[in-house]
Amino acid sequence: MADERQRQQARDEEPARAVELQHARELFERGDELREEDKLDEAKDAYMAALEIYERLQDDELKHGCQWMVAVCLYAQGELAKAVPLLRESLHLWTTSPVLSGNELNRAATLQGLGVCLTALAQYTEAEAVLREAVEIRRKKLPSGDPNILPGLWRLGHCLLDQGKESECEEVMRHALSVVETSSLSDDWGVVPALLALCVHLNGGNASEVDTLIANSNQRPKNPFALSYVGEVQLLQCKWPEAETSLQRAVKVVEDEYGKNRPWIVRSLVCWESVVLVRATTAMQKACLAELLLFSIHRAFPLVIPLEGKHYWDRAS
Repeated sequence: MADERQRQQARDEEPARAVELQHARELFERGDELREEDKLDEAKDAYMAALEIYERLQDDELKHGCQWMVAVCLYAQGELAKAVPLLRESLHLWTTSPVLSGNELNRAATLQGLGVCLTALAQYTEAEAVLREAVEIRRKKLPSGDPNILPGLWRLGHCLLDQGKESECEEVMRHALSVVETSSLSDDWGVVPALLALCVHLNGGNASEVDTLIANSNQRPKNPFALSYVGEVQLLQCKWPEAETSLQRAVKVVEDEYGKNRPWIVRSLVCWESVVLVRATTAMQKACLAELLLFSIHRAFPLVIPLEGKHYWDRAS
């Protein structure tokens, strides 16, 4: 008798639940629209309103999706410390929710997002661990040579480089380059040979290989990371005009794509602009300026690149 009453109650509540789910989906879609318009505060409000509904309805999969999108907005605004707890909570759902437990590619994307934020916050030990876990999940779940492993390999390589682990970074990026060379998306991944060129140079490798890798990167569409890695190699080679050109182009990409609607990006480039205005007269002066410049570049650019090019969660849309 009690079981029958529970079933009847569930049937009675179903229409109201359907209405709430529809409202939450509309809020989520509105958040997507606002995010595309770069209205990030309004987008966050829409996602949070949807999140409250999904929490009340105990829908873990859709709850995870909302948490992810709020974290993406926070990341885009440079509020990494606020994004980290959301991503941690989202990951915790995999240990408690039977609905999410089998979606390993989705978990890998969330791990990568957390690793990117932690890298930018210089919390390298945990960042490296979660990025390695994300790469390992994709290695197991995706076909050999699948280009969807590339974002994780690059993020892991960048994290290793920031820690001064150039040899480990080189190993990771050689794997990434082998994927790029066999992938139909190879034209989009100039950042891979650029970072590998920097690692080879730092590890005292063959100079002709470094030049070949830079030429490989320069043939591909530009992103600010690829240009900044190339610029760093050129600075280390004391090729000042070439380095300045590469880094100027990197900043222009950032300004063209993000500067109009995200003024915090422009503020983060003030240090770089100051360096460009100063014409040092000796190599030592220029080396000191280069160190300052690279610190500014590496602190600014991790905030510019989206957390994940393709997320595997799409149920709300």
